[in-house]
Amino acid sequence: MKKNAQQLVSERNVQGNSTSWVDDLTKSVQNVFDGVGQTIGQWYNGIRDKVSP
Repeated sequence: MKKNAQQLVSERNVQGNSTSWVDDLTKSVQNVFDGVGQTIGQWYNGIRDKVSP
C-alpha cells in the first residue's frame, strides 16, 4: 500500500530521522513524473501512428 506524504513525515519524525522523508517524497514525486512522461509518450506515438501515412 502506498503512503501519502503526511504518513511518511509522521513515521520519519517518530523514528527520529527527519531527513529521509524528504528523500522518500522526492522519489515519489519523481515516480509520478516518470509515469506521466511515459503515458504522454505513448499517447503521442499512438496519435503519430494514426496520422502518418
